[in-house]
Amino acid sequence: MYLIGGQVMVLHILSRYAFDLKGSKIDEKLQHISQFTQSTIIELRDTIWAMNQAEISFEDLRTRIYNFIEKARLARQDISFSFEIDATLRELKVTSVQGMNIYRSIQEAVNNAIKHSRASHVEVAIKREDDDVEIVITDNGVGFDQATIHDGNGLGNIKKRITDIGGAVTVQSSPAGVRLQISIGGLMQRLKNQSL
Repeated sequence: MYLIGGQVMVLHILSRYAFDLKGSKIDEKLQHISQFTQSTIIELRDTIWAMNQAEISFEDLRTRIYNFIEKARLARQDISFSFEIDATLRELKVTSVQGMNIYRSIQEAVNNAIKHSRASHVEVAIKREDDDVEIVITDNGVGFDQATIHDGNGLGNIKKRITDIGGAVTVQSSPAGVRLQISIGGLMQRLKNQSL
C-alpha cells in the first residue's frame, strides 16, 4: 500500500513539473492527471487511516465527513452543503471495514449529487432510528428516471459497500431531487455493549 502511495506521489510531482512546459496542448490533460493523482493520494491516506484502526468511532467519521464536505464546499461554491450527526452516535464504534464503507458511500453519494443532480443544496444527515443508524443524503436537483438508470459505478458501489456490512440502501428520485437512505441495523446494540 505504501509503495502504491509513493508511486502515485511521484506521478503527481512529475505532472506538476510538466506544467512548466506551458503553452502545449497537453496542459488540460496534465491538469486532469494532477487532480486525479491528488485525489488518489487523499483516498489512499483515508484507506491507510482506516486499516490502521481496529475500530472507528462515529466521532472520527464525523470529522472525516466534515472535512470532505468542506472541500466540496470550496470546490463548488454554487452548491450549499449541510451536515448533521445525532450527538448520541458520536461514541458508537464500528469495525474499520464498516467505518470505511460508510465513509466511502457518503463520499460517493455526495459526489454523485455534485456531478449529476444540478442541485443548489446537498444535505447529509446521520441519525439514530430505534436500534438502527440511518444516513440520508438528499439534494434538490433534477432527479433521475429510476426505471432507466442502472446501478453504475456510483450507485452500485454504494449498494455493494452497504450490503457487505449488513445494511440496506433505498433511493427515491423525483424532479425535485434525490433522497438516498442507508440503514444499518443493530448498531445501537453495539453501542450498548461497548458501554458495559
